[in-house]
Amino acid sequence: MKKFLLGAVACSALAIASSSGARADLLYMGPVMMTGTGLGNVSTVLTLQSRGNSGIEDGQVLWNGMKDIIIDNVSGPGSVQTGQTQTVQIGTILTGSGGTEVIGVIFNPSEPGSDNMVTLNSLLLSIYNRNTGNEIFSSAYTGYGSDGYIGIPLNIDTTGDNGTGKSGYLFALDAQDTQKFLASLANNTITEDDRIGISARLTNAQGGQETFWVGSQPAVPVPEPLSIALFGTGLIGLAGALRCGRQHPPAA
Repeated sequence: MKKFLLGAVACSALAIASSSGARADLLYMGPVMMTGTGLGNVSTVLTLQSRGNSGIEDGQVLWNGMKDIIIDNVSGPGSVQTGQTQTVQIGTILTGSGGTEVIGVIFNPSEPGSDNMVTLNSLLLSIYNRNTGNEIFSSAYTGYGSDGYIGIPLNIDTTGDNGTGKSGYLFALDAQDTQKFLASLANNTITEDDRIGISARLTNAQGGQETFWVGSQPAVPVPEPLSIALFGTGLIGLAGALRCGRQHPPAA
């Protein structure tokens, strides 16, 4: 399995939009095009697929100190694909850049049919202590993106997406959570043996297989006064540059 480094590039339109104040969130950064990121090639954490006509995909994977615990919140046949759902070790994500990396989440929907709208109702990234299973870090999508508040639930138009492993939607740690993550690495509150889990709920799904995977990016400081707002936002830079060349905003 490859370690995917979500590269750092700049887009001037992004800089002004990223100041998040005291908020601590996963920021929705928009679509990204990536190849070679199918199941088995990346650190897939959560895979969901709706059954029947419910259109609901809702599940979680966490670590209890000994093993993965998979929770499927859809009754009946469920929606979690257990064969492609597991927590992953921090050390399998970080590439060894001296404790200066952050993590991000890629949501990779694969919806069939002509009406390719899927709604993200919630997304939570958690890190669990390897020994106790206690949650030691978390960051949730609360409706904010690079351009400010965009809403929750988040409607994403996946028309034209190329399916599993070929495209996705990036969620990056904001400035406050970036600083918290790096500080926790520095003082060993988070170690390479701790484990990443994800919880998500989707509606309006049409049976396609949706995956959530994680990657890393070196934290890239920028000159004041934007250093606090953009500290560690190489992930954001990636999404911003790609958005500059590919306008694909979420539906209202």
